[in-house]
Amino acid sequence: MCPFFGSLMLEALLFAFNAIAPIFTVVIAGTGFRRLGWIDGHFVQQGSKLVFNVALPLLIFLNLIKLDLSVTFDPQQVGLAVLLVLLGFLALWWFSALHAPAPEQRGVWVQGSFRGNLGIVGIALCAQVYGEAGLAMGAMLLGAITLIYNILSVWVLQRSLSVESLPLSQTVRGVFSNPLILAILLGLPCAAAELQLPGWLDTAGHYFAQMTLPLALICVGASLSLDVIRRAGRLALTATLARLLVLPGIQLGLAAAFGLNGMALGTLFLMLASPTATA
Repeated sequence: MCPFFGSLMLEALLFAFNAIAPIFTVVIAGTGFRRLGWIDGHFVQQGSKLVFNVALPLLIFLNLIKLDLSVTFDPQQVGLAVLLVLLGFLALWWFSALHAPAPEQRGVWVQGSFRGNLGIVGIALCAQVYGEAGLAMGAMLLGAITLIYNILSVWVLQRSLSVESLPLSQTVRGVFSNPLILAILLGLPCAAAELQLPGWLDTAGHYFAQMTLPLALICVGASLSLDVIRRAGRLALTATLARLLVLPGIQLGLAAAFGLNGMALGTLFLMLASPTATA
């Protein structure tokens, strides 16, 4: 192997390790805290609710309002993200007919294969690798992709489980009552207007925002069940492979082929490669 190529490979591996290791260290700590009895299921439930409804929306909003949207907002990236998610979903739905022939299994397998944990792991990776600018770019991707995720998730589960369809108005209301979507919808016009919060309010908001990732990742770790992982069947394993390797690998190649590069390509990959989300 060429020494120069080997040096680049080592540098890339070290960069990836330094980006991912802090996140998974906190996740593993959460698992340890649960096993030691320091935290329990009630803590995880309430902590996750606090993150989703307060801390994470504030983190997104406060990072959005202080950025120059003409630099951070990339319409090509957002549009391409939506297209790649749709194409990935259609491919998975087609393949699920061959891989999970039972109707009730199709929807669950597709849901586990295409829907990633953008709000916690995806955002955490963007912030870890690219800092505040990456977090803001990831937040805009989160808004666009979450809209598509919610609509497709409702459709695929209703289709596979043969349950009564929800009214369109109820689906739309559910999407736009999502605190993360509201934070983005509020943060974008505030950023465009260059709104400055009073110092005391900005400081208080950052107190909440700074606890987002540690608390969220601890809750993720505490909610992991090693017994469930050991009992995972073929469908769970293939959904994991599709979610973490196959789908993001293909999507990364397509995004690069469309001319995306730099931080726009990096944040898109980190969001699309985030592990499976339960909701």
